[in-house]
Amino acid sequence: MKKIFLVLVTVSMVFMFVGSASADLSLGLVAYYPFNGNANDESGNGNHGIVNGATLTYDRFGNPDSAYSFNGISDYINIGNNVKPPFPVSVSVWVNANDFPGKGTGYPAPSPQTRT
Repeated sequence: MKKIFLVLVTVSMVFMFVGSASADLSLGLVAYYPFNGNANDESGNGNHGIVNGATLTYDRFGNPDSAYSFNGISDYINIGNNVKPPFPVSVSVWVNANDFPGKGTGYPAPSPQTRT
């Protein structure tokens, strides 16, 4: 019985700390690009991107048109000069590289997911 009580107290404390650790992620948000079929900024600040050469592709979960593929040479998304976040700044990205060049040798990454 004592062991069950100790487990319940521990679980309760974990939920208490997890519940109080939430944060407002929109506070100070300058731009948010979920890439859901376009490069529009969904933060409400209007910092929409202009796609130059990059193409929509599958994201890491297999959702179509939810990520961009770049050729590594000339493709980019221009977000303009208005995006000037206050420092310090946090940036979060997921990258799936097809090849990692280095010292004359490529390091292949897993093949991208194909449409079925």
